[in-house]
Amino acid sequence: MAGDAVLVIDNCERPLGGDTLCSMLTSEVIASRILGKSEMKQVLTNVLVMATGNNLEVIGDLGRRTLVCRIDTGVERPDQIDHSFELIEEVLVDRPRLVTAALTVLRAYVVAGKPNRMIPMGSFEGWNLVREALVWLGEEDPAVTRESVIADDPRKNELAELFELWAEAIGGRSVILAELADEAAKSPRSKSAALHQALAERTYKQVFNTRSVGRYLAKHKDRLVGGRVLRCEDDPSGVKRYRLETPGAPPAIDAPF
Repeated sequence: MAGDAVLVIDNCERPLGGDTLCSMLTSEVIASRILGKSEMKQVLTNVLVMATGNNLEVIGDLGRRTLVCRIDTGVERPDQIDHSFELIEEVLVDRPRLVTAALTVLRAYVVAGKPNRMIPMGSFEGWNLVREALVWLGEEDPAVTRESVIADDPRKNELAELFELWAEAIGGRSVILAELADEAAKSPRSKSAALHQALAERTYKQVFNTRSVGRYLAKHKDRLVGGRVLRCEDDPSGVKRYRLETPGAPPAIDAPF
């Protein structure tokens, strides 16, 4: 709202994510509520957003919106390093030359006919020009760091573990949550009981009930993770049935649970 050119979220000790931050990074304008008021204000999002932290953890959809830069000085107290230069002063003095050089790189790539076409980054197609030009000059692809962020997403890993447990307990059969609860009660040490417990732990109150577990599963249905996807559909009585599918594999035949 103040019109700052740079926004820094400093020293993140908790996982970084959130719908507002995701929207801010992919929309040109967002509506934000003014703190302490019920008033909404339309604000531009043309700001450089940076987050810092030791082994920063990025969660959810923010992963695909994140590029990573790691700095490793190799010393225990990097704040005590005595540098022979003043970085900020040098950048301010050299800024005209640096900006000219950056624009020259982009211009050269365009004049060359954009010979290094790459698969665009979803929601950031315009920035592919910068990425392609860098790789064209022999530099590393900055988008590669997104893959490590997405792979290290704890929520995605938790979901992959849940799908693995689901596959071991139920396979590809369709099931309603009440059936799963009954099976877990009958066999407390079974795979179904372990799945029942895992689903309970992922709810807000960490208690298994069909409503809270259903809300959790609704957030993750039709999402492909670890080669598996959870489908949900209503049976003739209106009860939701869940089926774990492996795309490309033959469909499972339903049998009594």
